[in-house]
Amino acid sequence: MSGEVRAYLVDGDVSDAEAARIIDGDTLGGRAVLAFADHNLITNVARGRIASVIVNASTASFVMPGWIAVGTNAITPAATDTTLSGETFRKACSTLSVLSTYYARFVVNYTTTEVSGTFLGMGLFSAAAAGDLHAIVGVSISKTTTQALVGEWRWNITSA
Repeated sequence: MSGEVRAYLVDGDVSDAEAARIIDGDTLGGRAVLAFADHNLITNVARGRIASVIVNASTASFVMPGWIAVGTNAITPAATDTTLSGETFRKACSTLSVLSTYYARFVVNYTTTEVSGTFLGMGLFSAAAAGDLHAIVGVSISKTTTQALVGEWRWNITSA
């Protein structure tokens, strides 16, 4: 299993439908730009819970991630991470879907007024507060109050 994160800065707010278009490559007439793209680290907690679901044929021990947080502290992601250092804002994903059969997709759309600043970390969580940190990535994104931030997290269930 591997993952990747992409984040787009957009002039002005966008609807969830427009966020989906951005992720599919539409720049909305030049309003959207790719601000960050890289692989993320899936944590030991997530890996252990997924293995448990496979072996036990039960989802009781696994709460699906559905919230993406941003943080202002510089981080060096580690498999043992359980929190996002310097977390400043967490939001529920607007999209949870399967993409191209083998990808789990998580999309968040931060509006112009929800949060701003320089973000150095992002995390994928299982709850609106606390919860399990499933994946983490170090980023460098500066968002102003006139920009939206559209984030996409993908998990690839690979065969090799």
